[in-house]
Amino acid sequence: KHDQEDLIAIGRSLSIEKDPDKLLRAILLLSKKITGADAGSIFLVEELPDGTKQIRFKYSHTYSKNLPYEEFVMPLDTTSIAGYVAVTGNVLNIPDAYRLSDDDPVAFNSSFDRKHDYRSKSMLVVPMRNHIDEIIGVIQLINSKEVSRPGVAPTGNEAFEVLLRTPEDFENKVFPFAARYESLMEAIAGQAAIAIENNRMMKQIQTQFEEFVKASVTAIESRDVATSGHSFRVAEICKQMACAINSEEDGYFK
Repeated sequence: KHDQEDLIAIGRSLSIEKDPDKLLRAILLLSKKITGADAGSIFLVEELPDGTKQIRFKYSHTYSKNLPYEEFVMPLDTTSIAGYVAVTGNVLNIPDAYRLSDDDPVAFNSSFDRKHDYRSKSMLVVPMRNHIDEIIGVIQLINSKEVSRPGVAPTGNEAFEVLLRTPEDFENKVFPFAARYESLMEAIAGQAAIAIENNRMMKQIQTQFEEFVKASVTAIESRDVATSGHSFRVAEICKQMACAINSEEDGYFK
């Protein structure tokens, strides 16, 4: 019942968010909350001008530590965990990333953990598919703190209640992601993908409209040399006036 309510709430939240950065933050925050994850990242697939694709590490957040992150790109292949999911479309539910064997389809790079004194143990990695079943990104959740033992009821807010500070915490307070979250996160990732695509299309429409207006004004003004550039000059003067008024600290315009 909680899962269904959370799924509905997530769909409602994602549908009304128009800011791209806030949208990514909301996707990760809600995904962590519903699964009890301590950390997570969002990767987006990008297409280059030559038609090749890459995957961009776009946003990340860790509750237990204020870890820095910088955007970077990786090749879209199966050499990384996120890349594997983006290429194959398979969901990965890894109980312990440090116990992956040579027979597993992915390998774990522990350089980030060593650099920031963290331990990425359990992982749930799901692809984000849009309305045409194209993978546009990946959600990677790390270290579920939701107890999966029989007889222990989760509070639903473990992601923001349990802190992981010591090696013992990572051993005793981190659990594998519950199997039910695989299908649930696929549904959430699908909603997230559609929200991201809608956001992109709205931005594209807005840009196209602005370009259309500029092209129309240019075409109209080019008919008469006397008025050529008038509209753009008026727009620039209005902008400069607004900036000048905004900078006033005394008098009528403060």
